[in-house]
Amino acid sequence: MNKVHYKMFKAGKKWVIAGITTVAISTGAFMVNSIDANADVVSNASAYLGTPYQYGGNSFSGIDCSALVQNAYAADGINLPRTSGEQYRVTTQESAADAQYGDLVFFGSYGSDHVGIYSGNGNMINAETVDGVTSRQISVMEKYLGPASYGRVNGATDKAAADQATADQAADQAAADQAAADQAADQAAADKAAADQAADQAAADQATDQAAADKAAADKAAADQAADQAAADQAADQAAADKAAADQAAADKAAADQAATDKAAADQAAADKAADQAAADKAAADQAADQAADQAADQAAADKAAADKAAADKAAVPEAQAPAQLADVNNNQNNNITSVEPEKTDVKPVDNQVVKVVTPTNQKDTLPATGETKNSLLTVIGLGLISFVTLLGFKIRKNN
Repeated sequence: MNKVHYKMFKAGKKWVIAGITTVAISTGAFMVNSIDANADVVSNASAYLGTPYQYGGNSFSGIDCSALVQNAYAADGINLPRTSGEQYRVTTQESAADAQYGDLVFFGSYGSDHVGIYSGNGNMINAETVDGVTSRQISVMEKYLGPASYGRVNGATDKAAADQATADQAADQAAADQAAADQAADQAAADKAAADQAADQAAADQATDQAAADKAAADKAAADQAADQAAADQAADQAAADKAAADQAAADKAAADQAATDKAAADQAAADKAADQAAADKAAADQAADQAADQAADQAAADKAAADKAAADKAAVPEAQAPAQLADVNNNQNNNITSVEPEKTDVKPVDNQVVKVVTPTNQKDTLPATGETKNSLLTVIGLGLISFVTLLGFKIRKNN
């Protein structure tokens, strides 16, 4: 809306300026007496060299092109209208070849675009928008503003014309002031538009920065979320690995426990088997010991019976015959007796034992020698003692 209002205001301003200019021209037309242009006008204009350009300005602080011409001639006592178009109309047109010092140089249709003061040698003094009041070659200006035309000022006016010119000058000044005000308003509007544009640009930049900040924050949040997810995944993987390790450890422990149980069972079975074998071995040993003891007892009984039989037999032989028999036996041994009569055998039960009783046909040949009887008795007694000791050992072992 501000831009639309600015354009409407600028268009209205142009119409106001055009109306004021038309009134001034219609009421301020006048003729001036001809005088020769002179170097004083150029000198008056040169006094403004370096003054900055200001549209509508009319002083050394700022001046425009038509005000420079007006002030240069006013200092020489000649009053001219305010605008370049009006100045064109009060001058006599000359050719470039006839141009003299102080003549006016116009550009545009009827001098409407620009005006300066001819200073000789193809130069002019003018107030330019960029460089202010300066001396410039006319040919250079023609490259930008088109062909130049020349006009000569015709001299002083009568009082009525001067009064009219003064009135016109006041109107022109009012128009210039209005134009300056319009220019200030335009500048203010332009400044406001620039400020609005700068504000819009700042807002856009701020929005862009905010969007960039929001995107950066979103990217950071996404990165943080990804990092959190990665950490969670890593933790889950670690937990799974730990669980697998724990399961494996439990399985290994169960296997070890089972192996220990199996080994304990096997050891127990082996121990039981060894105990059974030991018991069997002990039973067999006990049985063997019992059998040996029984055999030893039987043998001892048999030996005792034999001893008793031998003792009985000895007791049955008369003592008187013993020496004779012994002597006879010795004689027989000395005489190498090799034959005896067959002996007679009587079998008598003695304590359930078979005892061989020898009845000699010849007493001296059959009686045993005293030494042999004694040896047999000792043998029987030794065997009995051995059997007794053996039997006693088996009994002690069996009790243990």
